[in-house]
Amino acid sequence: MLLAGFAVLVLASPYRMHRIFGYMDPWSDPFGSGYQLSHALIGLRPRRVAGRRARRERREAPLLPEAHTDFLLAVLAEELGLAGVAAVIALFAWIVARAFAIAREARSRDRHFAALAAQGIGIWLGAQAFINMGVNMDCCRPKA
Repeated sequence: MLLAGFAVLVLASPYRMHRIFGYMDPWSDPFGSGYQLSHALIGLRPRRVAGRRARRERREAPLLPEAHTDFLLAVLAEELGLAGVAAVIALFAWIVARAFAIAREARSRDRHFAALAAQGIGIWLGAQAFINMGVNMDCCRPKA
């Protein structure tokens, strides 16, 4: 039912259909509908361990002009390089691990609601980070 409703919403609006198909193949229109994703992938391409900010490089226009959107990992990769991306992933892993450690401690004190709340928050933050990083790295769409 949910997939059918999603399909109807996408097919009913040309704007939505254009966005979905632009995401499926960002390189078909890299300066139009696929601009943000294609430039995010360029920003994530392998360079050096340190990004341009650490190397003190100056550039007139960054790769991602809409840096305030969901592509924060690509901006971090462009600015801070592999070291910055690894630090962000490590911090998210640490937050999730701490949430589960809090849940274990709460469970040992027979505080079941607090344990479930901590586990839920850990799973929620970890899943959102994983999905967002996957979108930034173009891992979530089917490959042709």
